[in-house]
Amino acid sequence: MLRFILTRVSLVVPTFIGITLLVFVLIRLIPGDPIETMAGERGIGVTAILSARSSEFVMGGDLFAKVGDVISVLDTDGTSAVENVEAILTRLIADGKADAFYTCGSNRLFQLMKRLGKAHGIPGQIAMEQIMACGLGPCYVCVRTFEVNGKQELRRVCIEGPVFDLQEALGW
Repeated sequence: MLRFILTRVSLVVPTFIGITLLVFVLIRLIPGDPIETMAGERGIGVTAILSARSSEFVMGGDLFAKVGDVISVLDTDGTSAVENVEAILTRLIADGKADAFYTCGSNRLFQLMKRLGKAHGIPGQIAMEQIMACGLGPCYVCVRTFEVNGKQELRRVCIEGPVFDLQEALGW
């Protein structure tokens, strides 16, 4: 019995190293990134409005630039003001370049996209950023309120999300 246990335990390290190497190799072999693969190959143009406190915190611009335009709006120079972002989005809508809205992070910009999406019939999604204590659902720390068919309901970000319909999500 002791020999059996020692054999099994001794196989843990090589198995772990083998799985780690396999995952690493697969990640490196898969071509492109998700944005380039999903949008670029289908000829879908993307306009990314990337909001951050300052230019050193803007992330993902190089990925979006491969398939479309990148517009950085910053807190430091005031370009991330809701009025400015609304003007950008309104121009994109008028030019027929706003088929869907996708957002995360900023509640004020989420509310703007929700309002414009509703007014112009543009669908969208929001990726919720929420503290998740257990990540499995029973603790209910990650609960957010949504409005579905005129009724408010609670959803767990870790189970039902983290991506939700833009029009159903309520602010935080």
